[in-house]
Amino acid sequence: GPLDLRMNPTVGLSAADWLATVSAEELTRVIQSYGEDGDPILAARIAEAIVARVKEQPPLRRTQQLAEVVARVKRDSSANLFQQPARLTFQAIRSHLNSEFQQLDIVLDAAMEKLHFGGRFVIICFKRAEVEAVRRFVRLHEECPPGILETWPREKVLELYPLLKRDSGAVSEGPPYSSELDSEAEGYKEISGSMPASSSKASSVTSAKSSPATPQGQPMLHQDWCAVEVCPPLRATAEETRANTRSR
Repeated sequence: GPLDLRMNPTVGLSAADWLATVSAEELTRVIQSYGEDGDPILAARIAEAIVARVKEQPPLRRTQQLAEVVARVKRDSSANLFQQPARLTFQAIRSHLNSEFQQLDIVLDAAMEKLHFGGRFVIICFKRAEVEAVRRFVRLHEECPPGILETWPREKVLELYPLLKRDSGAVSEGPPYSSELDSEAEGYKEISGSMPASSSKASSVTSAKSSPATPQGQPMLHQDWCAVEVCPPLRATAEETRANTRSR
């Protein structure tokens, strides 16, 4: 089909138009960040091959054309009849064009605001980078344990627990915020979904109310909740992965 890959064809550049102008360096970054994240050299080879193809012939306009370019670079992948060699390259370009990871951050923020205190929701991720993005979100909104507040240097605590940072202009001498978790949950809400039979992963995150204490009269944080990962990511079983591979 047409080489577009946009979720909304009326917004932004199509994949074909973007590839016609992108540099090899930028394309390498996109492929490595959102696709071939474990092999930077392979990402660079794929990017160079695509840019060379665009320069030597008319711009790529069909998905099959792009798939053939990537397949020539990834010849070893052709041994797996169920694995499309260009899958991760298409995934990377699609993620970039649709700002998928930026959209994920927006969804996580909005979901936490909608949850009741003590509520939890489950996130289904299809890529390792998505799991890392969810965990990064949790780390940015995670409450600092009291023991660390009392023993670690103030600068280090603020660096490793960004939730405790104060508004600009409100910095004063003294210890960082201490925070107590409200033990009385005002509600519970869970968003669940079926786990796809693939190599997907799920990360469960719960929202809880925090009460920043300000013993020296420091201003309170505007955000009155924190997040915590309540279970590690779940991986599909070998049987589920085989079933998903056969269905492809």
